[in-house]
Amino acid sequence: MTAPVLAPPTIAAPAGAAARDPAPPMGSLALALLAAARPRQWTKNAFVLAPLIFSGEFRDAGSVIVAVTAAFAFTLMAAGTYFLNDLADREHDREHPKKRARPIASGRVSTALAAGTASALATGGLALGLAINATTMVILGAYWMLQLVYTTRFKKEAILDVLCIAMGFVLRVLAGAAAIQVDPSSWMVICTLFLATFLGFGKRAGEVVRLAGGDAGVTRPVLIAYHDRLLTSLLSITCSLTLMSYSLYTVTHAPSSPLLAATVPVVAYALFRYLLLALRASEGQEAENPETLLLRDRHLIIAGLAWGALSIAAIALA
Repeated sequence: MTAPVLAPPTIAAPAGAAARDPAPPMGSLALALLAAARPRQWTKNAFVLAPLIFSGEFRDAGSVIVAVTAAFAFTLMAAGTYFLNDLADREHDREHPKKRARPIASGRVSTALAAGTASALATGGLALGLAINATTMVILGAYWMLQLVYTTRFKKEAILDVLCIAMGFVLRVLAGAAAIQVDPSSWMVICTLFLATFLGFGKRAGEVVRLAGGDAGVTRPVLIAYHDRLLTSLLSITCSLTLMSYSLYTVTHAPSSPLLAATVPVVAYALFRYLLLALRASEGQEAENPETLLLRDRHLIIAGLAWGALSIAAIALA
C-alpha cells in the first residue's frame, strides 16, 4: 500500500505584509530567490551520502543514483526551511550588519512569495523522498517539523538551538541510510551529532565576536546566554566527544580496515584546526559560517581531501 504523502504545513504571510514589502527589480527576482535558498549551505547535504560511502555501496551504480536523489530531496527540503527561517527572522535580520541584505529582510522577495516558495520546495522534497521509499519521506517530514519547532521556539533557547541544528544533520545521515536500505552505524550517528554540535557552537562563537559591540541581543537574542567561558567549554567538550566517537567508529566498522583507523590523526588535526579558528577573535567572522570556512581554509581543505582519500581506500580494500 502506498504511504500517504505528508503535506508540509502551509505558511501564511502576515496580513498586509505584501503591501509593505517593496517590489524587487524585474530582472533580479530569480537571483533573489536563489540567494534566499542559500546555495552555499547545500554542502551540508553531503551528509546524506555518508552511509553510501561507509557501507561500500558506492561501488553499486543503482545505490549511487538513489543516494544522490535523496541528497537532492534533502536540498529541496532544507532550502524550504531557509525561506521559513528568514520569514520568521526578517525583523531581527534588518538590524544585523550583514543579514539585513538577505532577500526577504531587504524586501527583494515578498513575504507572500517566500511563504509560497517554502511550501513548494518542501512539497517537492517530500514527493521525491516518497519516490525513493516511505521511510525516506518520513525522515524528510521529520526534518521539516524539527525546523518548524526550531524556528518558532527552540532557536530562542541556548543549547537547544544548536542541538536542533545538530539533529538536522543526524536526520540527513538517517535519510541516506534509509534511501539505500542499509543499517546506519550507531557510532556514525553519534559522531555526526557531536560533530554538528561542535560546528554549531563554533558558529555561535563567531556570532558573539562579531556582535560584541552591543547589538547581539537585538539581532539574535539567544546570543546573550553564550558568554566566552561557556562557549570555550562547550567547544572543548564537543571536540573531544567527536574525536572519541569517530575513533570508536573506525575500530568497530564492519568490514574493518587498518587504513580507516589511520584517518583518526587527520580528523584530529581538522578538529583542532577548526577549534583554533573558532576561538580566535580576529577570525570570528569566518567561524560564524562553518560551511564557508571549511571550503576556504587551506589546512582544512588538505585535511578533508586526505581524509576522503584514506577513507575510500580503506573501505574499497576491506
